[in-house]
Amino acid sequence: MKINALLSMIDVVGPIVGAEVGVWRGKLSKQLLDSLPNLTLHMVDLWRPWEAKDEAYRLGVDITQHISEIEFEQIYQQVKALVEPFSGRVVISRNDSVQVAATYNDDYFDFVFIDAEHSEAALILDIAAWYPKVKSDGWLCGHDYQHKDFPGVTKAVDAFAENINAVVKKVDYSCWFIRKAK
Repeated sequence: MKINALLSMIDVVGPIVGAEVGVWRGKLSKQLLDSLPNLTLHMVDLWRPWEAKDEAYRLGVDITQHISEIEFEQIYQQVKALVEPFSGRVVISRNDSVQVAATYNDDYFDFVFIDAEHSEAALILDIAAWYPKVKSDGWLCGHDYQHKDFPGVTKAVDAFAENINAVVKKVDYSCWFIRKAK
């Protein structure tokens, strides 16, 4: 499970500031908040209809491309209700992930978990936007690495890791992790 992969990699001692980019229905958010009482979680998602960043991805299996405005609004309201008990430790941003990243200072997050649009083009943009926001020795990470339906994830992650001379760690449930150098 994603929660186990994250908990196995992040330092759970002391205050933790994390971001989940691509929240969808909030399952991982709730699990993180339940498991880490010292976590402040920034939850980022559009929760509205969107168009894929590349044409090949539009033809793929990502069901969120076909959700109506009304359905997205219902999901968003459900997510808000799901994390209401953690209101003092949650920041919800309903906007484009790259635009939201620009509102944070660099070196702000202990981890950023990316599970938004899985096209190569979109992940390249998300990685470029969010990596500077991760603290030294923190983790940029995400989901669906080496997943047969989302080859763009692996391509984008591997290219980024090679570019910064970093190692990609694959952990349970196709999660990927790149530690930001000190």
